[in-house]
Amino acid sequence: QASAREQNLLCKTAQRLLPITQVFVYLSLKFSSFRMATTEVGSAPADRHPGRIQVSATKKPLFFYVNLAKRLLQEQGEIQLSALGQAISSMVTIAEILKKDNLVVENKLSTTLDVFVDEAGQRQKPKMEIVLGKSADFDRIMAEQAKEQAAKEQATAAS
Repeated sequence: QASAREQNLLCKTAQRLLPITQVFVYLSLKFSSFRMATTEVGSAPADRHPGRIQVSATKKPLFFYVNLAKRLLQEQGEIQLSALGQAISSMVTIAEILKKDNLVVENKLSTTLDVFVDEAGQRQKPKMEIVLGKSADFDRIMAEQAKEQAAKEQATAAS
């Protein structure tokens, strides 16, 4: 049986979640890909995409992710870009660079509002995921880029 402190904590949590739940019900009716997920800090979902790239707004430069995406596309054929909060704009920029270069096609876009629960309480973070697949011209474009890079290295070595 729950103690009075635990019951009080459960009531407060339910009171905070009720308005949030109502918003999610409305949004889920309006946008079919919108969902709320609750994640225990430190846990990892079992259904991770094999070509998953978690984008950070501050840890790595933008073109680190672009080059990583190209390499994973060569290996996997499909990638999933994932970002939380302020990193979403960086992730969208990465996807748009790849699309502009005609390297990828967008297969799926999903948005969520994740609720993270830890010892300090709960926090909400917007989350976006984009699944990108190789374009029909991907292999040809990558071969051309490799030739150009080899020619530049050869010219640099000759001088």
